[in-house]
Amino acid sequence: MGIDVVLPLLLLSLGVGLGTFGTVLWLKGRIVRLEAEQARLRADQKRVAVELEEKLEKLEAEVAYLRKLLEERSSRLKLLEDKLEALKAENRALRAELGEARDRLRALEDLVLARMGEKAKIEAHEQNLERELLDLKILALYKQGYSIREIAKMVGLSKSTVHRRLKKLLGK
Repeated sequence: MGIDVVLPLLLLSLGVGLGTFGTVLWLKGRIVRLEAEQARLRADQKRVAVELEEKLEKLEAEVAYLRKLLEERSSRLKLLEDKLEALKAENRALRAELGEARDRLRALEDLVLARMGEKAKIEAHEQNLERELLDLKILALYKQGYSIREIAKMVGLSKSTVHRRLKKLLGK
């Protein structure tokens, strides 16, 4: 303890009328207690300083670890962003290909529909030819002298159908 504390206490004790020896003993005891308190406070201060130093070292190590982790994650994020951009570009290319494929498919559908129209025309023409052939057969059989009933049995039509066709063919 410093003189600035001891001196006022000493003066105070002298002014009150205490004895010099009693004051000295009292002051000495007070000094011992204060020095012990000061030693305890210095020990506490050292202990706290050591604890704080240890905590600071741990925090610095944790900060270093987190910085390293952040760098790794940042580089991984950059790789993922690059992959995403590549996938987006590939997606755009695939969409363009898909559009072209759709256009080709539409063209093929149009071609198939056109050919189906041609096929329908051909089938209609074939049916007309078959009908004309049947009419010629009916006419030939009639000219050979077969009756309408006999012709109907031979060609597989009803008598009325044979009669109607003959009437049309002969213009009656």
